[in-house]
Amino acid sequence: MVHRALWSIMLRICVSTLLLFGVSGQPRDTSTPVAADVEICWQRKQNNLTVDLSCGQKWGIMNAVTVAEFWEVHEMEMFWDTQCTLPLPKGVPISSKVMTTMLDNTADKAWDLKADTRWSANCRVLLGGCLPYTTYVGKNIGSSTPLNREPVEKWGQVRCVRVLQSPNATRQSPAISVVTWENKTEDSFHVIYTYTELSGGAWHTRPALEEALWRVWNFNPTSRPWQVAEIMFYTDLFCDEDRRAFGTPISSGSFFPEGCIQKKTCDQYLPTNAFDGKKSAGFLLPNPLPSKWIAPCDTFDGCEEKQAFIGLDFDVNPVVIKCMRIYQPVHEGYPTWGHPHYTPNVLLQSWNGYRWEDRRVFTGLGQGDWFDTMPKARTAWRIANYDRVPYAWQVFGVEMWANADCSGPPLDGEAVDSNPALLSTKQLQACWMTVGSCGKLAFDFDDTTAWQSSCSPCEQREAWVGMRFWDPTEIKCFKILQSENVNHRTDAIEISEWMGESWETRRFEAGVGGGTWNRRPTADSTMWRFVGVKDTAQPWTVTGIAFYYDDICNEPVMENPITSGNEKLNRADHAFDDDATTKWVASCPPAYPGHGGCMGNTAWLGMQGTKAFDVRCVRLYQDRNRLNQVATGVIQMWDGMTWASSPRHPIFNELGGGAWQVLPGFRGSMWRFIADPAPGGLGVGVSEMMFFRKADCTDEVRMAIPNVQPICSGYATVKEVGQHTEYKNHYNHMGELSSADPVKAFDRQYKTFWADIGGKQAWLGLDLSSQVVDVQCIKVALAGVRVLQPVYAELQGWDGATWRSPITSGQGFRDSPLLLPLPSLGG
Repeated sequence: MVHRALWSIMLRICVSTLLLFGVSGQPRDTSTPVAADVEICWQRKQNNLTVDLSCGQKWGIMNAVTVAEFWEVHEMEMFWDTQCTLPLPKGVPISSKVMTTMLDNTADKAWDLKADTRWSANCRVLLGGCLPYTTYVGKNIGSSTPLNREPVEKWGQVRCVRVLQSPNATRQSPAISVVTWENKTEDSFHVIYTYTELSGGAWHTRPALEEALWRVWNFNPTSRPWQVAEIMFYTDLFCDEDRRAFGTPISSGSFFPEGCIQKKTCDQYLPTNAFDGKKSAGFLLPNPLPSKWIAPCDTFDGCEEKQAFIGLDFDVNPVVIKCMRIYQPVHEGYPTWGHPHYTPNVLLQSWNGYRWEDRRVFTGLGQGDWFDTMPKARTAWRIANYDRVPYAWQVFGVEMWANADCSGPPLDGEAVDSNPALLSTKQLQACWMTVGSCGKLAFDFDDTTAWQSSCSPCEQREAWVGMRFWDPTEIKCFKILQSENVNHRTDAIEISEWMGESWETRRFEAGVGGGTWNRRPTADSTMWRFVGVKDTAQPWTVTGIAFYYDDICNEPVMENPITSGNEKLNRADHAFDDDATTKWVASCPPAYPGHGGCMGNTAWLGMQGTKAFDVRCVRLYQDRNRLNQVATGVIQMWDGMTWASSPRHPIFNELGGGAWQVLPGFRGSMWRFIADPAPGGLGVGVSEMMFFRKADCTDEVRMAIPNVQPICSGYATVKEVGQHTEYKNHYNHMGELSSADPVKAFDRQYKTFWADIGGKQAWLGLDLSSQVVDVQCIKVALAGVRVLQPVYAELQGWDGATWRSPITSGQGFRDSPLLLPLPSLGG
């Protein structure tokens, strides 16, 4: 396990290091730009050749392929760095010859920051248009020095270009080259970079960022040129309308009908036609026809395999494409005769910063209707928040089964979630984080890592995480581990099944906790819990709790702890570990804004088993501080659908803390002394207390831990008593670091005492567990601290459901209080 942990850490470090690098594979630019030589000029110098003074002063772009009519560039920008942040100096615009019939379309129009002006190259259709590397536009920077800010590069050169070409297909160059010149002659140019997949009518940035370019190829040959009436890309697997991606259409070119230049009809099959569909009222998908894109393949032989592509350029806002819808029109004579011009399979590719990468082959596409790549029906399931989550939802684990009892290994599949798709490098980073936007983190069998939703807060069903399977699957049982923090979990969840077009709800689950694994669905009586019914001033804190099969708390239930949620370091298992030094602290919603405690009926502790079991007795040990105690609680059981109060157990009122308390307890199994502080007093303190079975104060009921356990409303430490009362003489006898706990009132030591400085209704007593007595007499020695001495007190016994005053004859309990006047001096 140690080696595995070290290997995991090393991998995380490696991934983090890789993520410090940009798409070019080089470290991200953090350097200051410096003057640098132009490579071709430096090489001439090294070879003892003459270096012209103009060498490296002119920079421009050239058409790398033929432009059918003439090339037009509306705007362009050039930069020394790959991030397009270090522009060339103003310089002087330059170009090849300007179209003689458009003499106003000079080179400066490509630099005037006006998209409606343009530079037009001097080419002629009769001469074949603009042949490759015959026209250019750019600028002369004169004596300005080229700059370099790439840490591992030494040359000064243009490393980034942004260009806006004509929207007319016959006036665009799908590929351009960045060039510079050795001297003043036009044929002395040198190609620095060549960029492809360009169109017109919108800005393109080259080099393209990682995953800024996406395209699909015809993966099958077509009898006639491939046609696409409409295509839509999405960033999620389910083609959610809110996740549709929009960019600049790109393609391998467009089909030009014969004589279209003269007729000015060459633009009728541009790639933009495959992205221009308009929705009609009441319809989910746009009308794909009549416009369409036609690939530039042979009119009669059609397209060979992987000869044509269409896609989108997302420029400076790269995305990850996971789903697509496509409408390929039918051919003439369909379905009885004719030549098809559709492909049943397409290859999806993305640009990785260096080259194109195959991402996936989508199959089973048809013609004459919309086809999509969404998962097939019943192959995906998800769990969504049904209640609002105040902040981001965090899920540390989800496991799914096709059987009803969650037995055997959980199902394996592809993690899916509601978060927007991250770029591949960022997604890799997210999947190696402890908490991140990676669905895999909820299925990695590691309880310390978590998937986190992008929404914060998350409204109903806004956040979800699930799994996609390769074959139709029915989920009959699942487990979920949410965050222990109330702000990052939901009390109710919805499980849904993908039905091919949309999600359909299969069931709701309420009362789901956080910080522990919860199994759903679960049968009647397989879960029990203790719920705090009333508000607490501070977060509810429990030192210990235990459930029992029998009435006298003798046979403990040994099942898995569950809870509503907890503070990070105070988990639910701390309340079940029989260790008085550990505790569970609830993470719970406040009763009102600014409230520091728990709202009633929101915090709970319990147990979940695989089979039904019965809880007949509970032992509870709340925190000694009354601000962290719940005064009223109830035992609830799971009825198969929701939580319901146990019919066997009453509502427990006036619960205490600082000691174990048995619930529900038999009639006469608990007795207590209860008092309010005297007027002007600061609490209640008792040095010694004795309960007797007989009215003449004989036959004492003595403390005998654990069978006869001191109980109380709460207690303070010795130092807290001193700070609160300014009386510190007891430090000498009790020690400054000890506690004024209830045992001190039954230890036969008059110099020690129990003290509660939490306010009214302070009480102290004994819990006899399975024993039953009638207390007929009580002796009390109050603490020797005047401000802790009450004036009146009351003797109360437990009647099986609540505290009541005893009848003096010893035959039962009375409704009216039995007041005990106390002496003015204590100790």
